[in-house]
Amino acid sequence: MDQRQESLDNLLDHLEKIEQPNALQESLFSIFSMLQSKEATHNEVLNGEEEALSRAILQWMMEHELGDHRLGVFAGVVDRFHLPVHLNEDCMTETFCWCWSEYSSGEKGRASRHLAELATTTGFCPLSIRKKCIDLTLLHTSAVEYQWVAFLLELQQRLYNVIEALSREAYVEPEVLIRLSGHYLGEKQLLETCREYHHVGGAVLELDLLGKQSNVSLPTLHGAISATLNFLCSQSGSPSAAVVSVLETHFHNFQVTLPLIPFVDFYLSQEGKLADLVDLFYQEGVPPQDVFTLLHHMLDTQDKSRNPYPIVEVVQLMVQQVLPKITDNSLRRRYIRHTVGTLEKIDGEYRRFFLTPQELESLEELEREVYQMSEAIQ
Repeated sequence: MDQRQESLDNLLDHLEKIEQPNALQESLFSIFSMLQSKEATHNEVLNGEEEALSRAILQWMMEHELGDHRLGVFAGVVDRFHLPVHLNEDCMTETFCWCWSEYSSGEKGRASRHLAELATTTGFCPLSIRKKCIDLTLLHTSAVEYQWVAFLLELQQRLYNVIEALSREAYVEPEVLIRLSGHYLGEKQLLETCREYHHVGGAVLELDLLGKQSNVSLPTLHGAISATLNFLCSQSGSPSAAVVSVLETHFHNFQVTLPLIPFVDFYLSQEGKLADLVDLFYQEGVPPQDVFTLLHHMLDTQDKSRNPYPIVEVVQLMVQQVLPKITDNSLRRRYIRHTVGTLEKIDGEYRRFFLTPQELESLEELEREVYQMSEAIQ
């Protein structure tokens, strides 16, 4: 090995051992400043090989993985000293540095497109770098497809945090964490992984993702809402707090209408009172019309004997807590007719065999109230 190669190897070995990014940046800035100065060609140590040395150090930087914690230093050096890098499908580090340099020089449009491609590349790329790439892209453009990628990456980061925390207490397949931290999952895989970890918070993230979709099946949505409510309740110990949290986050922000039946099933399973749940609905801005639709649905079963809900209580809520809040006369008239029709479906056999005398008396009183409302609004 000649002396120049040995000196180069020693220099690269020295640089490799510098772990602190700031210290490495200082060393590289010093070296390239010297290499690019007018006096460089007269430096006896360099012996006229400044260009070859520059190429060697650049190659050394590009040989590092995107996950290297000094990547930002390498990109900064390339940009500062205008080092020759290109788009390189075989070297994502070089592509990243090219994008960084282009972005800094004002070529934001071209750089943004390639940064977005890096953010979703199928190869290994640390999640932190993917997020950095898409963040830089969004500084230049607010295109919907890039916002969606940013949203998915943020959810992926949150899911990684959840599962990584779990791995400190229970066994987690290493491949799961590797996939989350180094690969772009995309919507489908992200949903699947969220469902695998419903019990530790994946349900919350699944619901966040479903909230952005305009075409989601009711069974899927019901399952995600129920799992989220159960998880939040396990964390806070309060069914009411779980309901409020989900409604605050999603009721006014969901792409589709948020179904309320899962809230009822959850709340009753926690031995909560239906009237209290209706109060929570109103508190969180659920319109009376939506509450009426919910209660009407709860009564609308062919076989009343198999209805899992407290029928008399549901009717009472419709008559006393919902109908009085409907101020539009046309809408109120229609809802009263629906209520009358529903009461007529509660036949005599059901009343005799499935209602206590007290419940029957309450139901008959509610019927009288509804008929009076009906007459008053004619």
